[in-house]
Amino acid sequence: MDQLRKLTSQLLDLTIDAETFYIETVKKKTDYEVDFYGKVKPFADQVQPLAKEWYPLAKAFLINHPTKGLHVNQLGEQSRI
Repeated sequence: MDQLRKLTSQLLDLTIDAETFYIETVKKKTDYEVDFYGKVKPFADQVQPLAKEWYPLAKAFLINHPTKGLHVNQLGEQSRI
């Protein structure tokens, strides 16, 4: 459970970082061009291993602690991560 919390926190922090970058850079600069290898790929390379580790932990947690607000199917498919 501690590892799930840690990974969830890390993924949320990365999501906030991405949103902040989008709002402060992409939306404000009309001439912004996506830097795939300089920005997008490094971000994805950082998120993907965390997501791969997070998914089975989150799935197991939801199976053992079902909630009305979130179902296992809403996590997506691990093959897409």
